[in-house]
Amino acid sequence: MKAGSPALTLGFENFPMDQFGVSSPRLKAIAKTPALPSPKASRGPVPATQPVTRWRGATLRALAGEELSALGVARDAAGVLVADAPADSDAAKAGLRTGDFVQAVNGQPVRSAQDLVARLREAPAGQRVKLDIVRNQKREPLELPAP
Repeated sequence: MKAGSPALTLGFENFPMDQFGVSSPRLKAIAKTPALPSPKASRGPVPATQPVTRWRGATLRALAGEELSALGVARDAAGVLVADAPADSDAAKAGLRTGDFVQAVNGQPVRSAQDLVARLREAPAGQRVKLDIVRNQKREPLELPAP
């Protein structure tokens, strides 16, 4: 906690975050790690009302409402879902995975699947394209070879 935090003036005392919970070695040995479900947005068929765009063998589409929350991004987040990237597709071979949420190309926000495809096509030949993606509810960079 930062110095000057209002919580400190109210009397909160910070404590080590790795020194609580199950501490008995006997109990730790039998404790189970819960299985976390996959985000709903990355599974199942594309809703009939959602238009899709195909790019290098992948299916791209916009997200809305609860789907964004399932990916771990805010409801007003811009981006495009990679709804399907078969392992043998050029998109998958380049590094995209089913369930990836692409938010920017070379630092420029992506607003639609058509916008994503246009930005990828604008990339100069021979240069790598930098994507900002959310994968498994974690933001990470991804570099693709120029199309």
